[in-house]
Amino acid sequence: MIQGKIKLTYKCGHTAEGEYGSAIGTREEVEDRMRSDALRRLCYECKVGARQYRLTTVGIDDLFGEPLEAWIIDNERWNGWVMPYFTKEQAEIWFERQRQVEGATVEFDEAKDAYITVLGGNDEESDDWPGMDLMLGGEMRHVYPIGAGCWTWDEQSVPEYKCPKCGKSDALDVQASIWVRLLQDDPDNLETDLDEAANHDQEWGGEDPMLCCHCGHRAQVDGFRNPNAKNLS
Repeated sequence: MIQGKIKLTYKCGHTAEGEYGSAIGTREEVEDRMRSDALRRLCYECKVGARQYRLTTVGIDDLFGEPLEAWIIDNERWNGWVMPYFTKEQAEIWFERQRQVEGATVEFDEAKDAYITVLGGNDEESDDWPGMDLMLGGEMRHVYPIGAGCWTWDEQSVPEYKCPKCGKSDALDVQASIWVRLLQDDPDNLETDLDEAANHDQEWGGEDPMLCCHCGHRAQVDGFRNPNAKNLS
């Protein structure tokens, strides 16, 4: 086994020290291959910097609540699922939900700067999610690739409105103003027809009534606004 260290020059012009261990070829042949390969690649820092991260919201399914903010790369996928990077604040929110829904065991190792998760009980294998510094949104941020390459994360939107009582957003009714065609075929029994109206617009605003069909909570539309809904573009 041939082992050693070598100073490499990369395609970007940066240099770095590399280690090698090989049982094939002479030391000169191994080092020549490494130099040739380095000249075709960017160094680690430039490779990371060239990746285009985008801030969005991701989730797994409705059981875990609203989607969370995370950074992703559009062309970086695992079996079609996005691979997110979370700030510690967002990671803590996620793990609290995971504890409640799945009974997961989650610890944070200060020495490793890593979250350690055990799903399905203490007899299962653990996963480590170490922190890293990435250039995101024009500044260096410390993030954690929670479940990246393992869990079925999907890009999801945060609803603009949700019930402030039960937290659901999929069955909200709003009282809107609409146009209908007045039918006067029978003067003693006036009727209206929605489909016959020339104008099919529906108008409603922040002071109109809204109803949550899950829990029955009623309030003005503005009272249902989701404070977590943000424009991330």
